Amino acid sequence: MRLVLQRQVANAICTQGEMSINGNFAAWTLEQPTKDFPSDYHCVEAGIFPIRLYESPHFGRLMPLLVDPPHEWIEIHWGNWVRDSHGCILVGSQRGTNMIYNTQLKFDELFPVIQAAVNSEGCDIQIIDPVSFLPPIQSPPLAL
Repeated sequence: MRLVLQRQVANAICTQGEMSINGNFAAWTLEQPTKDFPSDYHCVEAGIFPIRLYESPHFGRLMPLLVDPPHEWIEIHWGNWVRDSHGCILVGSQRGTNMIYNTQLKFDELFPVIQAAVNSEGCDIQIIDPVSFLPPIQSPPLAL
């Protein structure tokens, strides 16, 4: 199973996006700002990452963990504000300006789906930045 996180809005406070499963809306997401903004923490780089379950010392329970993102331990978990994350992906059922709502309920809805996929066919997440997040393409100088 593949989760797809399509990032939509990035500012100096946070990065917001939409998560889907098999093309269907699954949750709104909230992450730390991109590396374009000064911050103690940043969202993980775009890419495709396998997901495994691990016993989180912070939450004291099994949590989805992205495998091998560069220099990070990135979980998918609940939290309303970016301060609830040190680079992790927060999920919720509603979103507002720089925050999301109903995060514990949304996580409790998503976790069994992720857990079943991890334990059977496998699960990964594709994180996609919109074109507006990408640096401008630098054209090489023309040879004369």
